Formats: sequence, structure tokens, C-alpha cells
Amino acid sequence: MRAASLALALLALGAFASAQAPRVVRLEPAYGSHEVDPGTHRLRVAFDQDMDTTVGWSVCGGGESFPEVASVGWLDARTLQLQVRLKPGQSYRMELNCAGSSQRLANPAGIKVAPTPWEFVTAGEEVSPFSAEEQQARNAASLAEIEAAIDRFYSYRDRVVDDWDARFAARRDALLAAKTDRRFAAELKELLAAAEDPHLWIGKDGAREPTFRSDRFRNVDVSLLPERVEGFERWNDVVWIGRFAHDGGDIGYLALTTLDGGRTRDVREGLEALEELSDCAGLILDLRFNGGGAELLAMQFAAWFATEPSVYARQVTRDPETGAWDQQGERRLIVNDAPKRFDRPVAALIGKGVVSSAEGFALMLRQCPNVTLIGESTFGSSANPQPHLLTNGYEVWLPSWRALDAEGKMIEGVGIAPDVLVETTAEDFADGDPILARALEHLQR
Repeated sequence: MRAASLALALLALGAFASAQAPRVVRLEPAYGSHEVDPGTHRLRVAFDQDMDTTVGWSVCGGGESFPEVASVGWLDARTLQLQVRLKPGQSYRMELNCAGSSQRLANPAGIKVAPTPWEFVTAGEEVSPFSAEEQQARNAASLAEIEAAIDRFYSYRDRVVDDWDARFAARRDALLAAKTDRRFAAELKELLAAAEDPHLWIGKDGAREPTFRSDRFRNVDVSLLPERVEGFERWNDVVWIGRFAHDGGDIGYLALTTLDGGRTRDVREGLEALEELSDCAGLILDLRFNGGGAELLAMQFAAWFATEPSVYARQVTRDPETGAWDQQGERRLIVNDAPKRFDRPVAALIGKGVVSSAEGFALMLRQCPNVTLIGESTFGSSANPQPHLLTNGYEVWLPSWRALDAEGKMIEGVGIAPDVLVETTAEDFADGDPILARALEHLQR
């Protein structure tokens, strides 16, 4: 049965059309809406099919960009409603079923809604608690602070923007004339977006959001993985496992959805899952939707596959005395002792959804002789961002290093190339998962 089972599993990758996954067919207010009435008290999400209304909901976000939610409930099997309080002149940003969340938005069969962003802006302008003169002084001080920080501390300062002085000059009047701190922050966010840097953030009171969001294509349909991975099981919200059977021994499947340091306990349970799969003849390690987090967490997994300590990455930082970006350091891979070792073939799945510390993970795996990277190049963004506090209470997080691979090549804007390239488009996942299928073919040899 095992050989036949693997063949059937490969065929099954194409047997589930994407129509089975629930889709959002309407958002109220619509994505990207402007001048939304701040008196709006109800936000609604409509789906194309009946949903499981017994397991709750997953709407991600935080800080000023997330509305004050009074209650959430289902109007009917296809309509979710949020009772909210909105502010005038405010940009709101949320995401349904974001990766790394509990992803409770699913149909009765357990097939989940793909992560869906939701943004809109309310009409009007908030009133500053400061006098016009005080507000302008706050604006001027904050502007001077961020200009100095960009010049002195931003490690990728010149990668995309050639002339920051001109960039600031073009928006200086609007920044100085901002009537509130929030309006200043909104103007600054638009200015900083020109850097096209997902690690350049702005926030306040512990919440932060990127100034740039890429429309990168992630080479995976997450919502259909439960149907495409044999023996699929959610170990917890961020660790998923499975087993494909074949004559030479089972092929394990382990997906890590995040390396978020705030979810350390959940991530480390992946090590228990790895022990559970340690009897397999091969392993698929799926990182395709891992946006990073804590690189030291990744190290604990990579140590299972490494055969010797080695340099897996380097970084360049600023010399505080000279200001030159020439202080090079290195990051080294550790090795586990038996029995916490997996020395059989591993296929690590990567693509544009792999960002930040997850790219550090990919660099670790590149040093492991039994690991093959399969898929497409990673996104190419690793930064170690650090906060810079402005007079108005906002923080701007600026990348503080230039990340390099073990050979000293910068990965920013380039990414980490796979050993086995499998180019895909969104249409390729309607009838299967070409990356997963290629990994199974590789491991059954």
C-alpha cells in the first residue's frame, strides 16, 4: 500500500480545486475606501459559502490602525459583523486569517480562508490637544530627529532612495503643517514608503506597522494544505505536521508559520513535532509562509540538520566612532548531539513569503549537506531594526545592519536562491502544489 499511497498522494495534490476554499466576496467598507463615515459602527465581511460559525474568528491588527472593537458575531452562516468605534481622519488596517494566527475563519470542512488584508480611511481630521504653535514645534523637532536618524543609522539608506534630502524637502511643508501627531505620522509613513523596505516601521505605544507592504506572490495556497498533506495535523497554531507513506519509509512534513519571539512556546513545540517525525526516511520542512521573528529560535531547528559548526551568515554594522559601515561580524551554526539529529534527506520549501529571520533560517539550512532548498528565491530583507523615538511620541524603527550570506554577498533585495528552482504562478496552485510535489519526488528517490 505504501508505494501506491505515495503515488495517490502525488495525484491528490491536484485533486482539490481552489473553489473549495472559502473566499471573501465583500468587505464593508471596501478595501482601500476613503472618506468612510467615522460614525460607522458596523464592519461586515461576506463569504462565498457557509462558514463554521462555532470556532470563532480571526481578525489581526493592533495599535492606532486597528479599530476599537466592541463585539464580533455572525449575522448568518456567510456574514461576519464587527461592532466598532471609529475615529475621524484615521487610517485603519486589519487582516483576516493572518499567517501565524489561529486562523479560525474556515468552512465546516475546516478549509480556511486565505489571509486577506482590509484597509480603509475615515473622513475628517482629529483635533490636536496642543495649540497650533505647540503642534508645529513638535512637528519641527520630530522632523529634525528622523532626518538625523535616517542619515546616521539607516543601514540601507542609499539602496533605493538616491537623495533623502530632496525627499524630505518635497514633503517638509506638509509635515510641519500637520495638525496632529497622527497626521504627521501618516505623512512620514508615505515619505518613508519610498525606501520599499518592509523592516522600516513606524508606531506608538508598543504597536508598529511597516511603511511598505510588498505585493509579493507567496508560492503556496495555505488554505488547502490540510487537503494536500497526507495525515495533516495542527500541532498548535504555528506548527503543522503530516506524513506521506512510501516503501522506503514515511516522509514527514513540518511547517513553521512563524518564528515570532512572542510565541516562543508554540514555536518550540515544533521541536517536539520534529522528534515525533524523527523516524521518517525524509522530511519536508515548509517555510514558504514564514515571515521571520527570532533567529535564535530558527537555530534550535537547524541544529537538528547541521553536521558541523560553521558560519552561515555575516552582517555589516556602523562603526560608532568613524560612522563607516565596515564593522563586519559573523553568525555561526550550532550542531546537536545525538539523538536530536536528523541525518536523512530534507527538502526545505522556500519562496517570496520567506522574510527576515526566516531567511536566516534558510541560510542555516544551506550549510547542512542533507538539506535541499526547493522553490523560488526568498524575499530578500533582513535588517535587525532598532527604534528611534521622536518628540511626538512615535517611534521609527530603522534597519541597523546590512545582512550578508556566508560568502559576504548582501541578500537585501536579492534573497536566497533555491538549490532546485520551481517557478510558479498563482494559477499553478488551483489544481495542485507544484513545490510540494517536487519535494516529494526529490525525497522518494
